[in-house]
Amino acid sequence: MSSLQIPVRPHVKKYLLVHLGEDYDLSMGDQFGIMLVLLLRRPLKDKRKESSMAEYTEKFSFGTDGYPAQKWGLRSFTTGTIYLFGKFVDEVMLKEMYGQVATNVANGQGLHDSINEWRAKYDFSDTDKSFDAVKKSYQRQRKEDRSRKVSARVSPLKAVKVVRRELLKLPIVVNGAPPRPTI
Repeated sequence: MSSLQIPVRPHVKKYLLVHLGEDYDLSMGDQFGIMLVLLLRRPLKDKRKESSMAEYTEKFSFGTDGYPAQKWGLRSFTTGTIYLFGKFVDEVMLKEMYGQVATNVANGQGLHDSINEWRAKYDFSDTDKSFDAVKKSYQRQRKEDRSRKVSARVSPLKAVKVVRRELLKLPIVVNGAPPRPTI
């Protein structure tokens, strides 16, 4: 069985293990597998990311039996691909957190309890994802969501007013005939 290991941050490994398990085989049937295949086919070289590689202390292993390197054009991991995969998993993880916490809060559970429930689901410690960091991220996201809703509501009304004003400027047409000139 052929397998690869990608360096990841500790909290990313915990998240992936909950969702994919320890015996994960690379697959185009899930978002993480698709991202891994794409990154392995076109690895990015980014020297700026080398300094942040010290944070990637864990390794996530996955099988590649169904994806022979020669046929699929898979290459090795680079600092750029490692960084992009970690960032992708972080984004997916945070979107899931936003949804779960927002649902729990809407159903009457407190924000503190909702965030701790999400952290417990993945066994995150304060070194992985601290409560304060998760809370601030959630509050920032909620603020962005509210401002997006307000701007979405205001825009159509303004557009209707502009169209109405422009229509009132046009001459009146009766029975399809052009208006008669007035003297």
